[in-house]
Amino acid sequence: MKIAVARSAGFCWGVKRAVDRVLEGVDRGSGPFYSFGPLIHNPQTLEVLREKGVVVVDDPARALGGTLAIRSHGIAPQVRRDLRGMELDLIDGTCPHVGMIQSNVKKFAGKGYEVVIIGDHRHAEVVGLVGYAEGRAHVVDTVEEVGSLPAMERVAVVTQSTHDRESTERIAGAIRERFPHAEVVDTLCDVTDGRQQELREKAGEVDRVVVVGGRASANTTRLATIAEEEGVRALHIETPEELRPDFFEGARSVLVTAGASTPQWMTDRVVDRLHAIDRELNGAAATAAAPRWLPRAAARSLTGAGAAGLTYAMAALMGVPSSGATALTAALAMIGLYTSNRFADRETAAFESVFGAVTAVGRLGLLKRWVARATLLGALGSATLVGWPVAAAVAATYALGLVYHLARLPGPLAVRLGAWRLRDVAGSKDLASALAWTAIPVGVAASAAGPLGGPWPGATAVTVATLFALGLGFVRSLLMDVMRLQGDRLVGREATPVLLGKRRSKSVLVAVCAALPAVLALGVLAEAAAPPVAAALVACVAYACAYLWAFHRRWLAAGLACEVVADANLLLAGLVTFAALRLGTLV
Repeated sequence: MKIAVARSAGFCWGVKRAVDRVLEGVDRGSGPFYSFGPLIHNPQTLEVLREKGVVVVDDPARALGGTLAIRSHGIAPQVRRDLRGMELDLIDGTCPHVGMIQSNVKKFAGKGYEVVIIGDHRHAEVVGLVGYAEGRAHVVDTVEEVGSLPAMERVAVVTQSTHDRESTERIAGAIRERFPHAEVVDTLCDVTDGRQQELREKAGEVDRVVVVGGRASANTTRLATIAEEEGVRALHIETPEELRPDFFEGARSVLVTAGASTPQWMTDRVVDRLHAIDRELNGAAATAAAPRWLPRAAARSLTGAGAAGLTYAMAALMGVPSSGATALTAALAMIGLYTSNRFADRETAAFESVFGAVTAVGRLGLLKRWVARATLLGALGSATLVGWPVAAAVAATYALGLVYHLARLPGPLAVRLGAWRLRDVAGSKDLASALAWTAIPVGVAASAAGPLGGPWPGATAVTVATLFALGLGFVRSLLMDVMRLQGDRLVGREATPVLLGKRRSKSVLVAVCAALPAVLALGVLAEAAAPPVAAALVACVAYACAYLWAFHRRWLAAGLACEVVADANLLLAGLVTFAALRLGTLV
């Protein structure tokens, strides 16, 4: 049974923004924390928020001081004015797109228009929009209801952001027939619209559709309806436990999609359960699980290639020789460190099993353990073939990694830092990761210089290479944590973005990228960096700036694709260095 996941499935940026703001407020604030109505329409996410101390109240009067969050669907202006008169700190989680619709309704009502709102009369977003019309609102959800509208001269039309486009167009057409001069504004959410259109396009290619999300979510319920309208059997579920094996009997393909309020980790759990059902129904003929782990295995290979490329580049920057063995050593060492860290850090493993990354359980987890051990031993073996200084550098890096994960801090220092182990110190993970991306490439490249018959690099050259590799590694690590910010907050991990906030973390990323060309320039001026290589490595800084901009513009989403994009920059370091040296030889 082929199992595919819709590209558009999962949290929309408006929902993610609302959850992020609430979690940031919980981390920053003190005293009780409330949500005015369900923040989003997903019971599992709301349960996690409840465990973080967020209490849902339908009446703000029940909020006894503290902080109150306004739900993503928005509220009426009179309600907002009432809240401002209460002794509460407010966090506005209103989706910016909903805010734009509210502004449109207020503008048209202020100009004397009657405002027709296409949407569900009872939906929280529509209730809030009605409040902005100052008594001039008329809500319709079907073509038939258009006929019940009173006679009106000036008419403006807006739509609930998560309404179905085809239904909206039919209703808007009926409104234009009755009111030819009506001003119709397209206020449908592009993300929701795209999710529905993707489902319509793919529904005819599959035998079953599984829609994941809260039953109170209008856009999620609409997805199930669209699937059935397209003639395919659909199952709307909230959790994987609701999947029925008999529903998939005879099915050769399944499409999984999810509503705007459904977190990625829940969708991933559903996909895992579908693979298990496939094995129950089809036995040996079941679809292999390779598609679930193969992309991540390929990504880890790119991580190794990135370490090899960066090692080659750092050797050239310091003016020392390198070899295929040094590149292989760096690649195996980094893959081994990356994989073994997943098992050394049980909190990380628990975090990933909940939020949808690789899980260290079962036969596949056992295989990963052996892969981690094999790559670590392979790195030591390869390093030994180059020379004992390289083996010592790799062993020292491994030892420092163990110290970071296992060492306990002295009592007074632990109390002062609020952590009993070094790895639990707030914000230490990004620095530790960046140091690993420095210790392996620079350490291997520098320690291999003598055994390979070249001069040992000078202290200044090593410093320049260290700062550059540290900067690239820190940008990679911090970006990954910024993308995991919501999950870190949910499980209480004090990563750097949790401490600084998303905006300040982005500023730090920009500052580090701005400093890297200066590091290279100073290295050249001090005659401690090869000028052609330093010039070529500026391309890596430009690449980093490009993917940071793509993330800022929401073109780059969190997940495996982002890791691939970031790791490709480290491989790029090796490629541009090779090109620069090759060009210099030809010239």
